[in-house]
Amino acid sequence: MADKKSPKFVKALYEKNDFTDFLEVLEKKTTLQREYLLAGFASITLLSLLVGYGTHFVTTLVAITYPCYQTVALIGKSRNDKQDVQWSTYWVIYAVFTLLECASDAIVKFFPFFYLTKVVMLAWCMAPIEANGSNVLHQNVLKRFAGSSKSD
Repeated sequence: MADKKSPKFVKALYEKNDFTDFLEVLEKKTTLQREYLLAGFASITLLSLLVGYGTHFVTTLVAITYPCYQTVALIGKSRNDKQDVQWSTYWVIYAVFTLLECASDAIVKFFPFFYLTKVVMLAWCMAPIEANGSNVLHQNVLKRFAGSSKSD
């Protein structure tokens, strides 16, 4: 449990939001503190991505686990346009990365840290903060692109 002397990062793990609710479920099922769960998961993920063993599997696991949880949680709930936009945008960004990856192995071979970049980008897009990647990209890229294709 975070106290007054805890770093901001640890305090953020105990703020009330969907991500910390997810961590709370994992914490109860594993009996491990959420700080250790997150540090262990991040360490294993980073090591796997840097060493190159299981990069595609790890990237896909990171990219879809929490967003799928959030998307399923939204089904049947009252409308929350902010979350709808975030997760819809996330899935568009994930699809673009996946298409790039499938379309050309040369991109992956040419860009040595493709999987690390993909995981970092997608983690930023699913972050439970106002300035997460989904919101930023929706406002600055997708909204403009969609707006330019409309005929008024």
